[in-house]
Amino acid sequence: MRAPSMQRRGRALADTLRASIETGRWKSGDIRTYADLIRHHGAQQHIVAMAIRILQDEGLVETRQRIGTRPKVDGESWTTPDGVPQAVHIARTVRARIATGTYPAGEQLPALAGLAAEFNVSISVASEALQPLKSDGVLTYIPFRGLVVPACQPHSPVASQPIA
Repeated sequence: MRAPSMQRRGRALADTLRASIETGRWKSGDIRTYADLIRHHGAQQHIVAMAIRILQDEGLVETRQRIGTRPKVDGESWTTPDGVPQAVHIARTVRARIATGTYPAGEQLPALAGLAAEFNVSISVASEALQPLKSDGVLTYIPFRGLVVPACQPHSPVASQPIA
């Protein structure tokens, strides 16, 4: 008995949110958290989650963990400050931190969960971002310690070319 009532409330909230998107009251750049939606609509978290899932299935909204939900815009995705994919942005940032000494030789990198939280991505995206750095020898995995900046950094092909 209770499940149909919850489904009905989830669909009703989805209808309300859909109408907000269609009328422009919920604009494409407007990111709303679950807490915002709960507070504004007086709904319980599981009802909000159900409504968001319905709208995601319809392709009307997109959600980013730890950030929120926004109306989906065709051809526009969540972007990084420099406009590249998240994994590329993370790899560039970590590489720059190593080059500037923020992560000095011999130092252990923050855990994947910490990097994922810092960049607001999943752990799998953070792990994917670090793969090229491991392949290039910029990072080394040490059992029971994690990812470490090796004492001797490999030279990049660009840096080792003579200056004309």
